[in-house]
Amino acid sequence: MSGYTISRCKIGSVLSRIESTFSCNPSDITITECIIGWLGFPGGNNFTLCNNILGYIGGLGNYNIIKNNIFLSSTNNISLSGTYTTTIKNSYFENNIFLGNPFATYYSYTFDDNVFNNNLFVQNVTFPYQSTGSIGINNIVNQTQSTIFVNQSGNSFSYDDDYHLQSTCPGKNAGRDGTDIGIYGGASPWKEGSIPFNPHIQTLNISPVTNSSGNLNVNIQVEAQPR
Repeated sequence: MSGYTISRCKIGSVLSRIESTFSCNPSDITITECIIGWLGFPGGNNFTLCNNILGYIGGLGNYNIIKNNIFLSSTNNISLSGTYTTTIKNSYFENNIFLGNPFATYYSYTFDDNVFNNNLFVQNVTFPYQSTGSIGINNIVNQTQSTIFVNQSGNSFSYDDDYHLQSTCPGKNAGRDGTDIGIYGGASPWKEGSIPFNPHIQTLNISPVTNSSGNLNVNIQVEAQPR
C-alpha cells in the first residue's frame, strides 16, 4: 500500500497490523487535516503528517515528516495482548504541540535518530528525547496546558474546543516557518469549523412569510473549499 492521501477525515484509528509475525510495509502516505485517535503503521516508511489532531502514534517506521499537528494524549501506557514491535526512526518533527507523550509503548519500541525542531511540549522534555539519538532545537517545554489554546481542556477531541493559540502562548509565530505552532500554522492551516472539501452553506436566510406577490425570499450563500 503506497501513494495514498487521507484528508479531512475523522477516524477512530488507522492501523496496519502490528504483530511481529505479520509483515506490512506501507509507504508514501500523506495524512492532512484529520482527527485520528490512534495511528499505527510500524512497518511503514515516508509518511507525511501535517495539520492533524492525533491521539496515539503506534509506530510509523522510518523517514517521516510530522509537522503542525496536535497530539492530545497524556500518557503512553496502552495495554495490549501479544508481542508487538514498533518503530519511529529517522523522522522529523516540526511545529507540533504535545500535551503528553503520544508514543505508545509496546513490548519492543524503537525511537531513535529523530529530529525535533520548534515543537511545544507540556512535559518538561529534555533531549535526547525518548532514546539515544533523538535531538532537538528551539523547542518550547514545560508549558501549562490551560495557557496554550483559546478554549481547550482534557485529552480528547471536541468540536466545541478552540485550538487557536492564546495571544500570550509562546507558540505564537514560533514555528520554524514563522507561523503558529500547531494546526493553524504551516502551509495548510486547519479550516475553521473542521469543514470538508465540498461546498458548504455559509449563511441561510429564509423569510418566514411570502411577500405581497406570493414569493418567498430565500438567500443562501455557499462557499467552496480550497484544497
